[in-house]
Amino acid sequence: MIEHVTKLLDKQNELTRLDSIKIRYIDSVFVSSSQIIAVASEFENEEELIKGWNRASRQLAFRIQNNIPMEFDELRWDMYLVLCVKQTNIDALVSKQIENNQYYFRKIIICECDLGVLRERIPLQLDSQFYSQEQTLLFENDVFFKKLKEAIELTDAEDIIPDTFFRRGFSTSQELKQLLNEIVVDGGDL
Repeated sequence: MIEHVTKLLDKQNELTRLDSIKIRYIDSVFVSSSQIIAVASEFENEEELIKGWNRASRQLAFRIQNNIPMEFDELRWDMYLVLCVKQTNIDALVSKQIENNQYYFRKIIICECDLGVLRERIPLQLDSQFYSQEQTLLFENDVFFKKLKEAIELTDAEDIIPDTFFRRGFSTSQELKQLLNEIVVDGGDL
């Protein structure tokens, strides 16, 4: 279980594994300029999780969070402790109590049912290698136009259909971005 999490984190270009740091109850620590993610030692079941998550949390806070240099103080608010449990599911109440405890930093419980959605469960910075230049950072152009049409008046929506919109002289997505930027900066209307 834990190997799936550390493998995902190792693949992130922005994250660096701190191999030289040994912390009781913590398997590994990954850092970047914008976040710290620690992976606690693996728990065999829910009962072990209940008994041990707080120990791992306190150790991470004492050994890492308390020693963050002042110039990196903002990292204090972007710390995550990943708690891996070798069990198919965790009781929702137990999970909620632990994950909602944001004392020190956020806690994220990963059990076997989460293996298919690790990327969604662990808050990773967006990695540019997964996005082509023709895509916006969060969605593709067709999704953009759909959302844009939903946000404007129905009478104006007919003018915003992608084919019509681009026929009006916008031949590249760069020109469209420039127009939208001008509208936002100048406070103009669509």
